[in-house]
Amino acid sequence: MAWKFGISFGLVNIPVKIDRAAKEETVSFNMITSEGNRVRQKLIDEATGEEIKRNETRKGYEVSKGQYIVFDQEEIKALKLKSTKTIEIIGFATAQHKNNPDFAMVQKDNYYISPEKGGEKGYSILYSVLKELNIMALGKVVLTGGGKESIVMISVWKNMLVLTALYYPYEIKVPPQVEFAPVSDRERELGKQLIAAMGESDLKNLKDRYIDAVKELIKAKMGGKEIKPVELRETSENDIAAALEKSLGATAKKKLGVAVAVDGSAEVAEV
Repeated sequence: MAWKFGISFGLVNIPVKIDRAAKEETVSFNMITSEGNRVRQKLIDEATGEEIKRNETRKGYEVSKGQYIVFDQEEIKALKLKSTKTIEIIGFATAQHKNNPDFAMVQKDNYYISPEKGGEKGYSILYSVLKELNIMALGKVVLTGGGKESIVMISVWKNMLVLTALYYPYEIKVPPQVEFAPVSDRERELGKQLIAAMGESDLKNLKDRYIDAVKELIKAKMGGKEIKPVELRETSENDIAAALEKSLGATAKKKLGVAVAVDGSAEVAEV
C-alpha cells in the first residue's frame, strides 16, 4: 500500500507516493481454547467489570497511581502537525555519512519514493542534484496515524529516490559496557580459519529458518505426525577451541562434497 505525500523543497512541492521497501513475512496464529474454540478479547472497565465499546474510550495520561489527565479524540486531532502529508526538507548531509556505523544505528525503515502525476520534473531535479552532489536530504514528516513526527533521509538508490525513517538520537539506548575475555593466538587463528573456510555468504539465498520451520510444523501437524522438541547444547568456554576445530573439520568436509552429522562427528552421505 502506497501513501501520497508532497516533498517540500523550498517553494517547490513535489507530489510523490511512498511505499515500504520491505514486507515482513510471518505466520499468524489465533488464540483458541483447548477445545478449539476461538477466543476474543474484550475491553473491560476494571472498576465495574462491565464491557466497554471502543468508541466509549478516551485517552488518559497517568500523572500518579490511578490518577489520569483525560483527553478527547478531538483534542488529540488538534495536535496533528502540518507535516502530516508533507515531507519537509530541512537540510542536507553527505552521502558518505550513510556508511558511518553510528548512522546505521539510527536507521529504522526504508520506503520507495516515486513521483505522482505532475511531480515528474521536480522528482527528476531532486534526484539529479542529490546524485551529482553526492548528498542526502534531511526532512521531517508524520508517517503514521499516531501523529509522531519522524526525521527522515531522502537519498539516491539505483535509479530512484528512497526515504529512510530514522530514530531520534535520544531514542537510541546507551550501549552496555562489554568486558572482553582474553583470547589466545591459537583461538584467534582457528576463528580466522573457520571464517575463511565458511566463505562469503550471498544474502539473496538467506531465508528465515523459523518461518520455514513453522510452515513445516503446520504441514506435519496436518499430516498427523508426532513433533519432538529439539534439545540445544551450549558450548562452555573450555570447549571453544575444540568446537572451533570441530567446526573447521565439518566445514572442510562439506566443501569436499561430504555431508556430516549435526554434531559434526560423522559422515552420513555423499552429496
